[in-house]
Amino acid sequence: MWGLDSTNSRGRQIEQFISDNCLCLLNNKEKTYFHEPTRTFHSLDLAICSPQLLPLLNFTVGSYLYNSDHFLLIVCHADRGGAIHPPPRYLFHRADWDAFTQLGEITDTIVSTSDITEAVQNVIDCIITPLILHTSLQVVAVQILIRTLAIVCCVYLPPHDVISQQDHDNLVDQITEPFILLRDFNGHSILWDADCTSSRGRQIEQFMSNCLCLFNNDEKTYFHEPTRTFHSLDLAICSPELLSLLNLTVGGDLFNSDHFPLIVSHSDSSGATPCPLRFLFQRADWITFSQLANITENIVSTADISETVQQVVNTIRRAANNTTPSSFPTPKENFVDRSMRPVVTATRTRRNFRINLEGTPRQ
Repeated sequence: MWGLDSTNSRGRQIEQFISDNCLCLLNNKEKTYFHEPTRTFHSLDLAICSPQLLPLLNFTVGSYLYNSDHFLLIVCHADRGGAIHPPPRYLFHRADWDAFTQLGEITDTIVSTSDITEAVQNVIDCIITPLILHTSLQVVAVQILIRTLAIVCCVYLPPHDVISQQDHDNLVDQITEPFILLRDFNGHSILWDADCTSSRGRQIEQFMSNCLCLFNNDEKTYFHEPTRTFHSLDLAICSPELLSLLNLTVGGDLFNSDHFPLIVSHSDSSGATPCPLRFLFQRADWITFSQLANITENIVSTADISETVQQVVNTIRRAANNTTPSSFPTPKENFVDRSMRPVVTATRTRRNFRINLEGTPRQ
């Protein structure tokens, strides 16, 4: 069957195995083994598959032995359309599970469909779908944790483009509070330290009248090179609940730009998010974990879907805490002030030079 002159007892056993189980042989009389004493080639390595895979795969034998007496068996897709893209690799030990629990809330509406496949897809979309905005404006948005989940939008409004008030309102309608809007609005107003108010500035004022707050406080954020003057074009606008939690400062270095960076920070150190636990999965006791993380019917039989999801999460986390070692990531502290780095570097260089020259360090 696979290119031999005779059939031995092991070969008849394999033939019976293929026949009884309705299996298919991918080999096509290719020689896969080199017998060094007799300098002959044989077919000893086989590729056997279930029938549904036979039209999807191609089988070839490599032409190099690579210091072995067996040639490589290469099984590949019959066409490129069958290629499977590797899934994203999530770094679970760096995940923010509290924020995940809030974002991945499974409601009755999500699972109320009669089609179980659609319900599962709705749950997956709720858990891993990224933040997407449908707007004609130039916007990039991310979600972060500042004691509470908040959306940060970086916005750029070109100075000569016509931006309607509806564009601003549509953007706010798509993002949930709390949120921060940052960057270059290209508008002048007496509200943020300008001598006059432009049409774009009046538009932004009208936009902020929807119960929004302005972080800026007379800081100059833009340097106009032709006139050598400073202006306030970059704004930080937020929903009211974030105003007391954050501070805005303007960086003092342009970094080869004409805009100074806007720096938004916690108003106190208590707002900092602690580093999450890092589970050491390579040392986990997976057998015990499987026993402890058993999701029973009692866990998922509650009428409230949110309570059910929380019980499942709690069961898995308890199992992980009891079977998987963990540690807190150690942040790399920087003990040298940035302004002193050149001095410290030069001092260390001179000291190392004296050690190499004299053999012992000079006190």
